[in-house]
Amino acid sequence: MDSYKPLIDKDLKTYIDQVKDLYQYLPIRDQVINLARFVSDKLGGSMSRDDLANMGYELLINELKYELKSNIVPIGKIRLGTFYHRALLFKVLADRLFIRASLERGDYNRAWNTVALKEENGSLKYYLIDLVFEPGKLMLVNSLDAIQYVKL
Repeated sequence: MDSYKPLIDKDLKTYIDQVKDLYQYLPIRDQVINLARFVSDKLGGSMSRDDLANMGYELLINELKYELKSNIVPIGKIRLGTFYHRALLFKVLADRLFIRASLERGDYNRAWNTVALKEENGSLKYYLIDLVFEPGKLMLVNSLDAIQYVKL
């Protein structure tokens, strides 16, 4: 009987090395914005709501599952992703940059990330990060933009 051997996600390792080299010495706000753009670029770029509705990512995921002979797909292998793929990749990379980011999940395969950023006056404000429509856009949590982002 063959024993299970977990897949090594070489693409994810490459992404981690790239973001560390590119962003780790930037101010935290710039790290967040640039990381969001990086994630978007790796998973299909910015999209309109119409593009998103017609995106055939499921077929690509199923092809990967077939190729790997597994239902477990390394996140680095995915080249076209929607909200939850992007939010997961952002969270993994943010953790490697020591950015405190949440990974939150909503209905209908929606997921998003929030970060707490210190303002010039020293107060903390919480922002939701757009990874799909305007990658890198920071929206105050509970703002109209943020509410629309997490809803259909």
